[in-house]
Amino acid sequence: MRRLALALILALSFVLSAAGLTLAQPAPQFQLGFATLAGLIPDVVGQPVANEQFNPQTGQSIQPTTRGLMVWRKADNATAFTDGATTWILGPGGLEQRPNGTLFAWERPVLEQAAAPTVSTPDSTLSSALQQLSSVPAGAQLVDAATQNRVLMTVERLPRTVLGAFLPQENVVILSSQLQSAPPKASADVLAHELQHATDLATIGGPQTPAQCYNFEQRAFFKQAQVWDQLWGGNLPPSSNPLYAELNDVATTVANNPDAFVAELVQRYRSECGPLP
Repeated sequence: MRRLALALILALSFVLSAAGLTLAQPAPQFQLGFATLAGLIPDVVGQPVANEQFNPQTGQSIQPTTRGLMVWRKADNATAFTDGATTWILGPGGLEQRPNGTLFAWERPVLEQAAAPTVSTPDSTLSSALQQLSSVPAGAQLVDAATQNRVLMTVERLPRTVLGAFLPQENVVILSSQLQSAPPKASADVLAHELQHATDLATIGGPQTPAQCYNFEQRAFFKQAQVWDQLWGGNLPPSSNPLYAELNDVATTVANNPDAFVAELVQRYRSECGPLP
């Protein structure tokens, strides 16, 4: 089984070339608050792989790095960096660090008042993915839950090896702009993984222990496998491209050998979730 780089912006250990940039264009740089935070924890943040992008729908700016994702929130003017398991944030008391899925006391009032709007899908990639999800029972449940929990979905440029992400503090699901050229069913399956994270956060809360972190990922991968199987009516497609091959691999392994899948998941997510007791 090969790991699909999804979830809570986990598994952000990658090297990305400046795809789409010409030689005449300058390399990406950190600016303003992102530069300040990167200067405080340079070894944690790594180097920028794209320039900062502001999304008026989410009210935030993001910037992918070689080690994770920079985020600026308009709601409270907070600048943060996440590597998938931990968030470093510049708050009223300076630089603070907390596990993903949790909030500092000073964050809660602002973010609760600035609750995310209802599902927004101006992008055709998202529209097609949601249409596909809604056509199967497991996917329709996720879409209904996302609407009820006011999850915002958007398409952004993410690091090359990351196809989707869920930002729990902002209640935002991000699909990579790479999926704009992918078949809608593949985009729908990536979306299913991230929406399962959003659903779990709303119903059972974020992971607080290594065991909960692994379970959080396991639930998302198992839902992804279920949705992929339903999208194809139980007859998975040929592995005609790397994305199909990876989605087929996850679905097949989950169906035929779930214990082996979980065992490998624990090995691959050890750096993000931590060792089990």
